[in-house]
Parts: sequence; C-alpha cells; structure tokens
Amino acid sequence: MPIIAVIIIPVLSIINNDNVEKFCQKIDPGMNKQVYLNIVKQENDKLADLIGDEVLGGRWQAVVVPRLPFGDLACVTEGVSNIVATTGLVDAFVESVSQSRN
Repeated sequence: MPIIAVIIIPVLSIINNDNVEKFCQKIDPGMNKQVYLNIVKQENDKLADLIGDEVLGGRWQAVVVPRLPFGDLACVTEGVSNIVATTGLVDAFVESVSQSRN
C-alpha cells in the first residue's frame, strides 16, 4: 500500500497544480467579478477564501485551490469593486501561513 501512495500522490499533485494553473490563465484583469465566480464554479475548483468589499474597503481578494488536497499551488485574484484587477499563482502553503498570521 505505501508503494501505491508514493506513486499516486505525486501524480495527483501534478494534475491538481496543472488545473489551478489553467484556471488562473482564464482570469483576465478587467473581468467582471460575477463572471470570475462563474468560472470558479465551472472549473470545479474550490474557492478557499473570499474576502469582500466590507473588510477591504472596496477591494476584494479570492484564493482558489484544487478540491483535492494534493497540490501546492493556489490562484490569488484581487479586485476593486466588481472588477478583477490582478491574478497570479502562489505557493498554497505560503499563502495559508501568511493568512493565518493576519
């Protein structure tokens, strides 16, 4: 059984990282926030965190990670009002550590 896990977990990690990277490439600055949220639903990715306007004063931030826990990338998107401003890939572990400190 451990041999199977040693083979399967890295493969799942590669697949999940690839899915998050492809998702992030679909997000363009200037995109409407609702269109962004629809893409999240369509791609079957997990919206791990969405900090809204009321906390950030007109800005928002969303973090998308794969549904399965075998991956180390996340796609962070920041927006102003209802418009996507920036998006990019980050190490999911680093992002979760930095958010837990805030």
